[in-house]
Amino acid sequence: MREKLPEGWAISYLENCAVILDSYRKPVSFEERCKRIEGKSMEALFPYYGATGKIGLIDDYLLDGRFVLIGEDGAPFFDFRNRVAYIVNGKIWVNNHAHVLLSNTDNDFLCYFLNQFDFTGYVTGTTRLKLTQGKLRKIPVKLPPLNEQKRIVAKLDAIMPRIEAVKERLEKIPSILKRFRQSVLTAAVTGKLTEKWREEHPEVESADGLLNEKMRMDKQHYASYWNDFDIPQKWICALLKNIADLRLGKMLDSSKNKGVSMLYLRNINVRWFGFDLESLKEIRITQAEKEALSIQPGDVFVCEGGEPGRSAVWKASESNITFQKALHRVRMKIAFLPDLLVYNLKVDADKQKLDELFTGSTIKHFTGRSLAAYPVAIPPLDEQKEIVRQVDKLFTLADKVEEHYQKARARVDALAQSVLAKAFRGELVPQNPDDEPAEKLLQRIQEEKAKMEAELKTASRSARETRKNGAKTQRTQPEEKQAIEP
Repeated sequence: MREKLPEGWAISYLENCAVILDSYRKPVSFEERCKRIEGKSMEALFPYYGATGKIGLIDDYLLDGRFVLIGEDGAPFFDFRNRVAYIVNGKIWVNNHAHVLLSNTDNDFLCYFLNQFDFTGYVTGTTRLKLTQGKLRKIPVKLPPLNEQKRIVAKLDAIMPRIEAVKERLEKIPSILKRFRQSVLTAAVTGKLTEKWREEHPEVESADGLLNEKMRMDKQHYASYWNDFDIPQKWICALLKNIADLRLGKMLDSSKNKGVSMLYLRNINVRWFGFDLESLKEIRITQAEKEALSIQPGDVFVCEGGEPGRSAVWKASESNITFQKALHRVRMKIAFLPDLLVYNLKVDADKQKLDELFTGSTIKHFTGRSLAAYPVAIPPLDEQKEIVRQVDKLFTLADKVEEHYQKARARVDALAQSVLAKAFRGELVPQNPDDEPAEKLLQRIQEEKAKMEAELKTASRSARETRKNGAKTQRTQPEEKQAIEP
């Protein structure tokens, strides 16, 4: 608790600065809430709050007033981009995943303080962090004089919404980039991306020479798959089985595997357009299997399960690696650039067109038979190269924008925490030596705290008696700040 504080400030445990109203919480299952609100008007319903905010509606309320809620479990305690505490106002119902606080000084000040507090040592757990009431009570709260608290809140109320507005605008960028990349790939596989290029290169020969008659697919069949897409004149169509060798990887039955240990790809290692090689494992493999399941630059790997269809082109020179049964290896037999296959798969996956080729209901699989029947449109080789060049150029541009976005978001997040840190170091607003010291405020808080808790208990008893009489529950709180105004 010992810390050098600005003149006139004091420090005390949270339990001395706020009334903890956790006894007013009550969890209600989603199914029960649905039953209770069915057929009722919105005017008869009240917000139902959890760890991080409103999660639904209910037909009654437990508290009426202005409170600070902070997550007990499931809140982002160490993610400073998101809040752990928030203000609620009016008639509310709170479940058991949020603590309910009524500040003895200023609710907004307490909320801002909690949203910049370092919860290291105060929360427990690994996957789902938990802030017990015991730890909550012992959080050290820095208290300026009451008037300075109000100045701090006013300043933060002016600054923080502007920072949040910048965050909201920044958060639109990932979805914009996603749509941009999707539109680029759609234009690539439909020929729209290279329309101008084709006009400028009328001498380019048709792709007919890339396939023999047995490989070709009826263009009308292909057009129906593409919802009557009009294939460019010099493009041809084929099923994947006619233009590529398809091979499923090795089974992972360790009791049957023989030979020497070798690193292998799993479907988790295959991402869209690239590979994550940080978690490679080993498998025993014979010399014959090693030759049959080899990996060469230009091989396309397609996920059979997990996220069926997710795929990438292997471009590394490293060949001392193999792959498991959850992956298809696609190796081209004709002059069809493998990147184009991945473009096609990504476009169809995003449009859920690929789903038509999957088997299974709850767990989807992209079987070898289904992959073999996958139709592709094949441009002339020179146009294929131009498509890949333009996609690479546009994706590089998108990657640079995304990099700038990440840096900008980090700066804005840091700015928000910097402003809050300054506020609670006493550096955000000027101090006034005429303000009543926080020590006197704390003394008065202790006197008023007992009175406030007694009034809450009286209100609670009154509400219970009202409920017994069949009337609507009404719980009230004492006047929040009047009793502690200097």
